[in-house]
Amino acid sequence: MEKITSFEDLLNKLKSHYNLEFLGENKDEACNKLYAFRDTSTSKQKTHILKTVTKDHTEVQFYIHYLPRIKSQFKLLRLPELIGLYEDSNSAYLLLPYYEGDKFNFSTNDLDLASGMAGLVEDLTSIEVESVIEGGSAFDHHGYEQEFWDHFDKVVSFNKEYQVEMIKGLNLIEASEETDFRQQAEAIPVKGRSSQKMIISNGDFNPRNVIRMADGKLVLIDWNGIVAPLEHHLTYPWLLNWQNPAWQKKYAEEFEKRLPVNADNLRYHLMRISIIRTAGEMGHYKPRLNENPLFMVKDHMKNFRHGLKGFKSLLGLFD
Repeated sequence: MEKITSFEDLLNKLKSHYNLEFLGENKDEACNKLYAFRDTSTSKQKTHILKTVTKDHTEVQFYIHYLPRIKSQFKLLRLPELIGLYEDSNSAYLLLPYYEGDKFNFSTNDLDLASGMAGLVEDLTSIEVESVIEGGSAFDHHGYEQEFWDHFDKVVSFNKEYQVEMIKGLNLIEASEETDFRQQAEAIPVKGRSSQKMIISNGDFNPRNVIRMADGKLVLIDWNGIVAPLEHHLTYPWLLNWQNPAWQKKYAEEFEKRLPVNADNLRYHLMRISIIRTAGEMGHYKPRLNENPLFMVKDHMKNFRHGLKGFKSLLGLFD
């Protein structure tokens, strides 16, 4: 990691080392600041992206410690490349290629991407987890379950706090259901504590973090994690894309056909992610201003209730 004294110092280094012309802040929506550059020796509008993160961010660790250990050859997956890494007193700066290609949002209806993302998970399972991060194959069931119960309690409290007609129509956890739901939910993680298959992952596996290149390869970007359970990769993007059931069906079909899905783990991750997403959406709700109509909460709660019941495939959950 190369030290810099200021952003201006960094711009000068990139110009002298890589012939990069600074174009300004990139307009693509992102949580971290992105800056666009152009290699002056080409005619392309953008050739590089500079990403600003905290110095202890997981993505820095990914590029320094984990990416060099991944030796697998992939059918579809293209891991992002690191060109340069810089640091000042406050932040780290990742110099990355600008990947030209198709970009997607959470609610894409691109069925080819549904198949492709199942193929990405298939590629990710080919990486030997322990060769990348020691202890990474162990499932942190304490952390996962604590997160579930924290969000379960939040959803219960929301239902008690907001006594309005719209909230009642969202199928949140009623006081009369709480004890029964707790008992049902407590039994589900127990079956999966020792059988979770952990795989190398970017920590936020969804269509928005995939770029489809002209050659058909899929670049997986924004690495804010390094491992996650296999069935999490099925339920997480499936739940996010609640507006497109055709995409959900295609993704579930391709995933379950290609990969060894454990039905108990699938129930657990559907239940867990549903309640986390519900609590997140309810946290944005402003009843007096009615700014957040919470369209997706009802769907998330429907899937939470599905998670409490027995099923073997997400394909069986469509009306």
